[in-house]
Amino acid sequence: LADPVLPDGVVELLKKNLKVRSLRGTDFDLVQRSSSGGYTRGKGAQAVVNMLNREGRGGLVVFDPLRNMMQGEETGESLSALIRVLNWIVKHTDAPVTPFISHHTAQASMQSKDMTEAAFRGASDLKDGLRWTMVVQRVTDNQAEKLGFDDCSDLRQISMPKVNYGKSISGGIFVQ
Repeated sequence: LADPVLPDGVVELLKKNLKVRSLRGTDFDLVQRSSSGGYTRGKGAQAVVNMLNREGRGGLVVFDPLRNMMQGEETGESLSALIRVLNWIVKHTDAPVTPFISHHTAQASMQSKDMTEAAFRGASDLKDGLRWTMVVQRVTDNQAEKLGFDDCSDLRQISMPKVNYGKSISGGIFVQ
């Protein structure tokens, strides 16, 4: 398995160190509705901790997409509960872990091309609870033309509106 884009040895390192667990078709919730009407830690959170502790390794844990990991609306109370659950997972694993969640932007921000933290669905709860955020959106035809591109279908614009330990970044463009 050779990849002309990756430097020598990277494929072997990925084979050795990257573990992918698909949750497709499972009943997996990090956050679930509680009997009192609020939200609480779901059984999926304990399953993640058990798996990480059994493997004895930390690292980056990707939850993609966020919507499939929780019950309820993607707003206020449920997102605040999600942030608490992610912190609980970090606290209860034997090795250091960093949770990474992918989440879609709000419909209004896609139309207005909002690249700030307001672009997130459930923005204030995510902005307040997360240490780092990134927005990825398609580049418009006008933006592509200004940059000298004829076709913008593969172009994406990025911004990092919240970076707790550094400066916010905006305006990056990459080819998907």
